[in-house]
Amino acid sequence: MSGAPIGYGGILAAGAGSRLRDTGWTVPKPMVPVAGAPLIEGVIRNFTAAGIRSLVIILNEQERDCADWVRARFPDLSLRFIVKTTRSSLESFREITRLLGPVRALISTVDAWCPERDFVGFVEAARRFPPDALVLGVTPFVADERPLWADLDGAGRVTRLGGSAGELVTAGMYLVPERIATLSPPPGLGSLRDFLAWLVNRGDPVYGAVIPTVIDVDRPEDVALAEATACQAARDASNKICWGIFREPAHSPGREVDDTEILGLTAKHLERKGFEVVLKSPDEVSGAIAEPPPFIFLMCERLKILHQLRGWEAAGVRQVNSPVAVLNTYRERMVALFEAAAIPFPASRIVPTAGTGGGWSGPAWVKRSDVHNTQDGDVVFANTERSFREALGGLARRGIPRAIVQEHVEGDLIKFYGVGAWFRWFYHKDQRVAGHPFDSERLRAVAGKAAAVLGLEVFGGDAIAPPEGPLVVIDLNAWPSFALYRDEAAAEIAAYLEARFRGGPA
Repeated sequence: MSGAPIGYGGILAAGAGSRLRDTGWTVPKPMVPVAGAPLIEGVIRNFTAAGIRSLVIILNEQERDCADWVRARFPDLSLRFIVKTTRSSLESFREITRLLGPVRALISTVDAWCPERDFVGFVEAARRFPPDALVLGVTPFVADERPLWADLDGAGRVTRLGGSAGELVTAGMYLVPERIATLSPPPGLGSLRDFLAWLVNRGDPVYGAVIPTVIDVDRPEDVALAEATACQAARDASNKICWGIFREPAHSPGREVDDTEILGLTAKHLERKGFEVVLKSPDEVSGAIAEPPPFIFLMCERLKILHQLRGWEAAGVRQVNSPVAVLNTYRERMVALFEAAAIPFPASRIVPTAGTGGGWSGPAWVKRSDVHNTQDGDVVFANTERSFREALGGLARRGIPRAIVQEHVEGDLIKFYGVGAWFRWFYHKDQRVAGHPFDSERLRAVAGKAAAVLGLEVFGGDAIAPPEGPLVVIDLNAWPSFALYRDEAAAEIAAYLEARFRGGPA
C-alpha cells in the first residue's frame, strides 16, 4: 500500500562550503547557482514539486541573509529557520528533527542537486516503505569525492553502509520516521554518516530508494557537472509527449467505463509528472501517421493496430505494454508459452471449432483461441457433452476457426493485478469462498513469472486456490481495468511509466 503523502521537510544548509570557497567562490554555498538558480532554490522547488510546503532550514551564522532571500522568494511556504554554526552534520540533522517534532519528514542536504523528476520519484518510492523506517536516497550515479557506499537486499533494506566500493552510494536525502527525534545515539558519533551506520548495525529498519541522478556539489567541477546535467534534463523534458491508446469497445464488454477510467486517470498522473499526454482511440492511430510520439501506453488489442505498433516499436517508440506482449496474451500463444516455461496452468488443447473438438472428457472451459472476451459465447463452461458441442458450434458459426479447451479446476477463484513491484489480489465476488489456504507471496511470484513469460509489465489475471495442491494460473491479460484499486493503480502505473519512458529502471 502506498504511504501517506509527506507534508514536512528539512534542509541541511549549515556547512561551511570550504572547498568551493578555497577555489574562489565568494557566495554562501546555498546561493551557488546551478542552471541559473541557487542550490537552495533548486532544493526547495523539488520539495514543492513533491507536495512538501512546510520546511525547516538550518543555516550557519555567516549565511543569515539567505533566510531573508528564501522568505522573499517563497512567500507562500511555511518556513522556519535555525541559524546556528554547528560542529557536525549530525548536530545539524538533530537540530532539524528536534524542531520538526514527531512527524514523518523528508530531509535533504542543500548541495544534493538532482533533477526534479528524480526527486519526486524518490519521494513516491520512499513513502511506500513502512512508516517506522528510515529511507535513504541511494544512487548509482557516483559524483561524490567521499562516497558512502550502501548495499541493499531484495526488499530494499540496507544491509551495509561503508566500505570501499559498491554499486550504490547515499545521496544526501532521507525520509525520516516520527520516532527519529527521540533516538539517542551513543556519544562519540562525529557525523551523520556515523549515525546512519549505527542505525543499520543495530538492526533498525533502514531502507534505500534509488534516485537515478544526484550530484554532491562540493567543488567547481561538481557545479559544472550539475550544469551539464540540468541542460540535459531540460532537453529531456521537451521530449515528453506520449499517447495513451484506449481499448476497443468490442474488447471491453461490460467494462467500457472502467477501462476508460483507468487509462484517463493514469494520463492525469503522467501530466502531473510533466508529460504531455494525448489520449486516442485505436481508429485514430490506425493508418498513416506522419510521426509517432516517442512514448505510448496502450490498452488496445486488435491485431491490425498491434502490428502497426510493432513497427513503431522497432523504430524506437517506447511502449507499455509492448505490442508483442499483448499479442502473446492471445490464447494460442499464451498456452504454448506457459507450457514451455512450466507455468502452473490447467491442461489445455487447441481444437478446430468445426468438428467434435476431440470429444468431451469432463467439465472444461471452451474459449476462443485468440482474444480474451468480446461477447457472450467467447468463454463457455461446458459441463456436459452437449454444452461442449454447442460452445464449439457457436464459435464456428461466428467464423472463429479454433478454440482452446481448458480443464476445469475446482477451488477458490482469485483475481490479481500487477505493475512493477506493486501487486494486489482479491477473491472473485460471484462465488462462495471456501478459504482454501494458499501462500500470497507464492501467488505474487507465479503471477509475476507468468507475466514475464509473456513480456507483460502492466497485467491482471485469474488463479485458482484448489482444495489441495499448488496455485494454478488460469488466465492472464494485458492492462486490466483495475476497478477495485483504480486510484492506487493509476498512480503506480504512472510512476512505472515515468521510469520506463525516461530509460531508467522501473
